[in-house]
Formats: sequence, structure tokens, C-alpha cells
Amino acid sequence: MFIRKKKNPSGVVSVQVIDKRGGNYRVVKTVGSRSNATEIEKLYQQGKTWLADYHGQRDMVAEHTREQEEKQITAHLPGNIENILLNGTQLILNRVFHLIGFDRIDDEILKHLVVSRICQPRSKVATVDRDGYPLSYSLFNGSQYEGRTMLPIVEDFVKRFDLDDFVVVADAGLMNKTNRALLESGGYKYIIGARIKNESEEIKQWILSLEKQDGCFYELGKIPHCRLIVGYSDKRAKKDAFNREKGRIKRLCNQHQSFCR
Repeated sequence: MFIRKKKNPSGVVSVQVIDKRGGNYRVVKTVGSRSNATEIEKLYQQGKTWLADYHGQRDMVAEHTREQEEKQITAHLPGNIENILLNGTQLILNRVFHLIGFDRIDDEILKHLVVSRICQPRSKVATVDRDGYPLSYSLFNGSQYEGRTMLPIVEDFVKRFDLDDFVVVADAGLMNKTNRALLESGGYKYIIGARIKNESEEIKQWILSLEKQDGCFYELGKIPHCRLIVGYSDKRAKKDAFNREKGRIKRLCNQHQSFCR
């Protein structure tokens, strides 16, 4: 197999991985298409890398260069983080995008989605601007437990945007008792995901007694200024039942393997 640059009638050059057998040429993979000479060369190098991986070969020079680049970025970033300007984060993440190999997928939209996801989950629509980039972010030591980063982020966000009506929404894993107490002491409102198994027996019995009707919600006042809202979904119930059965089968298989040993 070899790499071919094919010029199309439109003037765009396609870089392809070609397999020649019995006098016939077959396109194994199209790496991408570009009109710019520099971009074409990048695609050509990507094709060579793909071909080497396909044959199980390793380019030791290329690997050494990549490792050195990663070390330089890792060493340079912590000491210069305060000097990063508006587009600094984007430039760094673009570089990371290339280093981890996602650039082999010739899709500009995918690139923006991955970079945005690294910054902050795009599913949190309220925390991104019109272009899909995060409104704010904070940096912490990599060894710091994420549960202790929540309140500093909230306080910075509220102060930065001068908010007077702010609601924290988080899952149960991040919102532990300490974080809830800190939010309440600061006068913040919050909505968290709760687990039935963590509730008292009295509340569990109340939940189990509710009518299971798709789309219905029930409310219970627990303590002053705190409400428990329980909802039922047919779709979620089916998903949970499937996961429970899947887990049961896996446990039985593990037990059988242990018995056979």
C-alpha cells in the first residue's frame, strides 16, 4: 500500500491510502481533501502514520518527537497559566487535540465539539455562550479532590458576573453533606440528584407507595426550605430494569467461574 495525492476537477487534492493488487488500485482510506499546500502535506503525513499503524510499524523518531512536545507543554503550562490571554486556552486545547490523535479524523465540527467538551460539558447549555464556549472556568491542582472545588467555582462565577439570583445544579456525587452545608451557609439555592437508597426507611416507604405513572412528579417537604421531588419515567424504569438484570447475570457468571476454579 502507498499514499497517493489525487487532484480533483474542483482543484482540491485528496490524500488517499491505495492498495494495488493484480494491477488494480483500490482506495483503502481517504485521509482528507484540501486545497492548501501546507494542509495537503499534513494530510500526507497523517496518511503515512495511519499506514505505519496499519502495518504494525512504529516510527521511533516520530514517537520521540511527540514525547518531547508533550513534556514541553506539561512543563511550560503551569508556570505560565496566568499569562494566557483570551484565546490562550483555545490554543492549548487545539494542541492537545492534535497530540492525542483526534486530528486524524478530518472533521472541523468534531474538533470544536471535543475542545469544548474538554473545557466544560456542552450539555450544560446555561454555562456556554452563543458559540458554545464556556462562560467561565477555574484551574486547580490535579491531585485535589473535585468535591472541594465546587464552592470556589460557584463563588468566582457569582462574583465575576455579579449575580444575585443563582441556583447550583449538580449530581449527588459532587454535592456531599459538606458542600450542601457550605452552600446553605452562603445563602445559595441548589438542586441535586438524590438516591432513594440513601433516604430514611420512612421516605423509602412513601416513595414506593406512590403511583407509578409516566411523567408524574410528587413532592415532599423534608426540612425547612428543603423539598424532595420524586418523578417517574417509563423509559428510565426500563433502563434501570435492564441494568439490574445485566448486573445480576454478570454476578452469576462470576460466581460460576469462581466455583469452576
